[in-house]
Amino acid sequence: MPVTIDEWVVETSAILRKAGFEGGRMEAQILAGHAAGQSRSWVLAHGNETLPSGVEPLLERRLNHEPLAYILGFREFYGRDFKVDRSVLVPRHETETVVETAMKTCKTFEGPIRVLDIGTGSGCIAVTLALELENVEITAVDISSDAIATAKKNAKTLGAKVKFIESDLFHELPLEEKFDVIVSNPPYIATTDEIAQEIRDWEPDPALWGGSDGLQFYHRIAIAAHHYLTPKGRLVFEIGDEMSGAVKWTCEEEGWVLEEVVDDLNGMPRAAVLKFVG
Repeated sequence: MPVTIDEWVVETSAILRKAGFEGGRMEAQILAGHAAGQSRSWVLAHGNETLPSGVEPLLERRLNHEPLAYILGFREFYGRDFKVDRSVLVPRHETETVVETAMKTCKTFEGPIRVLDIGTGSGCIAVTLALELENVEITAVDISSDAIATAKKNAKTLGAKVKFIESDLFHELPLEEKFDVIVSNPPYIATTDEIAQEIRDWEPDPALWGGSDGLQFYHRIAIAAHHYLTPKGRLVFEIGDEMSGAVKWTCEEEGWVLEEVVDDLNGMPRAAVLKFVG
């Protein structure tokens, strides 16, 4: 007898919960919808229909701790779907706080505003800024050619004008390039930190690890960033949990003053705005 979607969701929810996945029922519904080429809301309304073929391999992938976003091929960020694969980090909603902070900072300048996104990954920050702001010129860099290719696809699909450059931080940017705002979500996981299996085993290492203390890229960016900023320019960082003090100290050592720290929706310090004073 054919299995219905509802029956499979009930059984799979229990399997996922037993395997340690929170939100097992929701994930089961999402997987069933993806196999059917439909949304989760469609699944909720069509539970009596026969389970679509191809759903079991999706479940096996999830039970192997592959991120749900990689299985689906996209992740929603700031109201838009961004293509993701193993070449890029899965965008987190906490990073939307960084986008909003960067937008607020950009609006203190008169256009055209020039913005540099360092370590663009999927392009979620750069593309969102390009679509949300007027009279803005966005440049985005990443050391990974595969990440740049993914970001370009997202920009094209979503209709954003962004200049992408394959570069290790500032290396491929001429010194005469000046920006009003430099924004970055750098790798900030310390090599001694314990992280979730689906992050450790699946997401790209170069985008995760920030050295023994997680501060390596904050330091590298702080050393060079002021050479690429206009006189009133600002640096906007995403900061890891409980890292605001360490990032502040690291940047102050290189001549920066921390102007503002913005909490995310979970109440964690997430975005830092810095000014170079020399």
